[in-house]
Amino acid sequence: MRLIVILFSVMTALVVSIYVMVFTSFGHGILLPIIESKIEQNMKINDAKFTSFSLSTNSIVATLTLDEQPIHIEGKFNLFSKNVDLLYDVKVKNINIFNKLANQKLQGEFNTNGRVFGIIGNIALKGNAAFANGTTDYALLIQKEDITDINFSLKNLSLEKLLWMVNKPQYATAKLNIDGKINSLNNLDGDIVTKLDNGLLNSDYINKTFQQNLPTKSTFDLTINSNLNKDNITSIVEFNSFVAAIDTKKTLFNIPSGKLTTDYLLSVPDLDKLYFVTNQHMKGGIVIDGEVIFDKTLLATFNSNKFDGTIKGKLDNNKLNVKLDNIQSLKLLDMLNYPQIFKSNIALDLDYDLATKKGLSKLTTNNGQFLTNQTTQMLKQFTQYDLTLEIYRVTNLTTNIDNTKLVNDLYMKSENSEIKSKVFNIDTEKSTINADLNIKYRKYDLGVTIKGDIANPKVKLDAGDVIKEKVKENIKKEIIDKKLNEKLDKKIGNILNILINK
Repeated sequence: MRLIVILFSVMTALVVSIYVMVFTSFGHGILLPIIESKIEQNMKINDAKFTSFSLSTNSIVATLTLDEQPIHIEGKFNLFSKNVDLLYDVKVKNINIFNKLANQKLQGEFNTNGRVFGIIGNIALKGNAAFANGTTDYALLIQKEDITDINFSLKNLSLEKLLWMVNKPQYATAKLNIDGKINSLNNLDGDIVTKLDNGLLNSDYINKTFQQNLPTKSTFDLTINSNLNKDNITSIVEFNSFVAAIDTKKTLFNIPSGKLTTDYLLSVPDLDKLYFVTNQHMKGGIVIDGEVIFDKTLLATFNSNKFDGTIKGKLDNNKLNVKLDNIQSLKLLDMLNYPQIFKSNIALDLDYDLATKKGLSKLTTNNGQFLTNQTTQMLKQFTQYDLTLEIYRVTNLTTNIDNTKLVNDLYMKSENSEIKSKVFNIDTEKSTINADLNIKYRKYDLGVTIKGDIANPKVKLDAGDVIKEKVKENIKKEIIDKKLNEKLDKKIGNILNILINK
């Protein structure tokens, strides 16, 4: 009997102590400072303080300030039945109070309010928020071991304001919309749709920071449909910009490793809009497909069927390799806005460093043939031979690239001619050419200088040897053979021929 009395007394004292600590101002004076200290430690803030706190057996009213930013809670709370039905209102005028928690600089305003209701261990939360000039609705279910049924919708958030809030540069302006449903946070099971509409790149900032030459109206739109499955996020991406469209059927991101793999289809309707990257005016469009792998470093492949041949390449970080096979030269020259002066099938191997903008290309052709142009017409006028009839079975062009400067080494060989050039320079930014060609054509040695606008250059022909040969032929034909031979004997005529040849 005495044992029962002792146990009853202990339980009574415990209940009374709990009641005093939880439901009286005396107890609050002891408990609240402990809670405030824990909040400061866990949220890494300087000052957490309850400016008001009232708790009864079935209700609670409290206001907690975090570095003077108020969080207000009120509603029904039954400690014994564990039922909860609360309203909350959070107004943070400057989110920089969470800098230490986020481990980065934050700024701006964040407001949210909503309702928490249910039984502890199975509590529903519904609310809305306002930040970055947009609105957000959200709902979720907090269970004992998981957070489930997460639904959220972010509407018309300002991308530039959001970047400002997390202290990032103003790369672009756009409207951000996100709709998501996550069935389980533990298993990461759900779907998210992200859209950026009416996007505009900040050309001034990007050009100044990254030494680019983006046009003023660099517009874009982006849609990402993502499926979450444990450690993996699988997405379908549609990106449309002022210069190109990119679509992916499967983009896979592994969360633990940070590895990204994706296929892609790139369509550029107007290649001339890429001038800010290529420094080369171009015609027409192109479609490219390939794969991208980002695993601490970037590796991308690309393929295209263009100019009746194939284009293949690989980008390994900044190192670019491009291979062309069986490309029709006339179609390539037309795309580059170059004169269509040579017809052949082209093979090319290019190595280029995107960081230094330097590289080396090696081009070969087979069975090439010149088309009629200013140079061939001038040669025909002097030599009476037509260079366009020559078939060049060997053509090698080696190009050293230094940004917009192309320094070429040319060698061409046909049955009756040989063309060499050690000075063959092109400036793609200025669209100019400066080339000296040495041409051995049948029995003649000729020099050709090409300078000026690459689309319409000035061509100068050094035909000294040809002119000498023509003078000798005319003297021999008109004077010696016809005139002098009529009056002089054969020996004197032979002596004159020898002198003229000398």
